[in-house]
Amino acid sequence: MASEKNGFSFTWIIENFDYSWDREYDRIKSPSFIVNGIDKSKWHLVIGEWIDDDFPKFFFHRESFCKGPEWIEVDAELEYLKADGSSLSSDIYVNLPLSPGDTCILFDHKVIEEGFRIDKQTFFPRGTLKVRCTLWKSREEEEMNREEMEKSVWCLGRTIIGVKRRSFNWVNFIQEKSNYRIMPESEDEIDISLNLLSKGQLHYIRIRLITDIKSAMYMTFKYALITANGNSLEWGEKEFHFSFYSTEAEFPLQISTEELAAKMSLCLPNDDLTLQCECAYSTRIVYQQIESIDYSPFSNQPENYAENALPDPLRALKDNLSSLYSESFLSDVKLKTNTSTHPAHKAVLSARSPVFKTMFQTEMREKIGQCVEIPDLDEETVRLMLQFMYTADLKDLRWNSACQLYEAADKYEILSLKKICTSFLVSNLSVTNACELLALFDMHQDADQKLTVQEFILNRDAEFFSSDEWNIFTETNTKLAADTMVLKFKKLAEMPHSTE
Repeated sequence: MASEKNGFSFTWIIENFDYSWDREYDRIKSPSFIVNGIDKSKWHLVIGEWIDDDFPKFFFHRESFCKGPEWIEVDAELEYLKADGSSLSSDIYVNLPLSPGDTCILFDHKVIEEGFRIDKQTFFPRGTLKVRCTLWKSREEEEMNREEMEKSVWCLGRTIIGVKRRSFNWVNFIQEKSNYRIMPESEDEIDISLNLLSKGQLHYIRIRLITDIKSAMYMTFKYALITANGNSLEWGEKEFHFSFYSTEAEFPLQISTEELAAKMSLCLPNDDLTLQCECAYSTRIVYQQIESIDYSPFSNQPENYAENALPDPLRALKDNLSSLYSESFLSDVKLKTNTSTHPAHKAVLSARSPVFKTMFQTEMREKIGQCVEIPDLDEETVRLMLQFMYTADLKDLRWNSACQLYEAADKYEILSLKKICTSFLVSNLSVTNACELLALFDMHQDADQKLTVQEFILNRDAEFFSSDEWNIFTETNTKLAADTMVLKFKKLAEMPHSTE
């Protein structure tokens, strides 16, 4: 911190910052805050006007019609914060005269610009940007008024940019003029059309927005070619910026026609090549709030102030356990799949899973030995499961991995992991994947979630029962399809009938 004087410090956390929308025109405004120690004046920060799509400018704004004199002279410091709350870089501005409605630009220099280009993960890890702006009365202001701020104040504001994710399987996508429609299922979703285009030996996917959007929108699109056993052959990730004037984009698949033909023997039944997709797009700001205000000397900031304001003991513990797993230090057991071996620690596995705890009890120790065979789980699923068991973190969860992790969590009774996977799957439920999820919940005897999916189907029965997905499902899961139809007839029987 640049000064030991009493001052006002505003920490601003912007979640999903990597989904910021139109970086040329749009700005993100912070929650407003009132600085009682500077004549009860009212302020906010603004981030926007990106430079070369990499580095944002910050603006410091005194709001119109706020209290205080016609002009106030302040000193200010703006800092970028690391994930643990420590300062990554800062800049200090002195003697800023600001009248109500005035704005001044902050933090526009090459060092930070290069940092954004080279190491974005350092500046906004996990998509979250954290900045801190500290205000003091300028020396001239104090000399004029013969007083400084009575107390130091720490204020926390949070802004969350909404992100909507849709996961689906595009079956037999390689057919000529193949297309897929992502229909909106709520008011905040958009209608998206996908088309496959062939240009020589390459295939392109064109994304077109059917819904008219009034402002800019940022979208990421992930895809993977899926084999019959659920493995990914090819994958990729793209990002796009759409606007009212630009509603289409296309990109090439990283696999040629000849390569696709060579992989047909690995495809799903009936020669159906399947592309597993996930699109995610910004839905503007969904939350903006001043969350806390604390009073403390700058030299003794409250430890429980703000998320990650100082190194968090729990975060340090997670980091240590993550290192224990990644470095395999003192590992005493191995989990072995058909293709890989994963060193682990019996104590951690036993603490997280009652099934593993039973395995490692004295009477089973000799039988288990130093290796646990897991032939029914693939390498990636075991890796993600262990990552969660050590750190309680799941990164980049997708539909296919969520289904497989759900099965693993149910098998080993890792209830917190099962809950996360269930929430992800149900929140991404759609007409194209409902049958798959219904079968999954039925196989694992999850009656509550099974009913959730059945009600989803019955609420869309006209559209659903005429779909190809349902026709295939009735052939492969006859009893489960019949149970769902029985539920439909029961609902009809319970509906009130006219007595005319």
